[in-house]
Amino acid sequence: MHDGTITFDYMPSQFITFTLEEGYRYSDVPYWSGRGGITPPGGNNGSPAQYACAGGAASGLGYGTPLGQVNQACGGSLTSTSSIWWPDLRTNQTNTTLAIKVRF
Repeated sequence: MHDGTITFDYMPSQFITFTLEEGYRYSDVPYWSGRGGITPPGGNNGSPAQYACAGGAASGLGYGTPLGQVNQACGGSLTSTSSIWWPDLRTNQTNTTLAIKVRF
């Protein structure tokens, strides 16, 4: 993993500061949540120990079950994993922060 940050501060008077900060993080393992999120479609299905199907329902099968069987339980084929829901994890993240700091 590595990350970096660059910050720009503008202080027009001694009582106010404007801050603009840009940060970037990278990992060789998918770690940060992407736009698709980490919650299955339709929200929590009530069975956290089971794989979730792409439609949001619980598969009825948990960790240790071959993925082909899980995919079949979700309505797919035994040779694929396309019917299983997977969280959208990314290997990088960029954050931008704008702050106004006031001293009273």
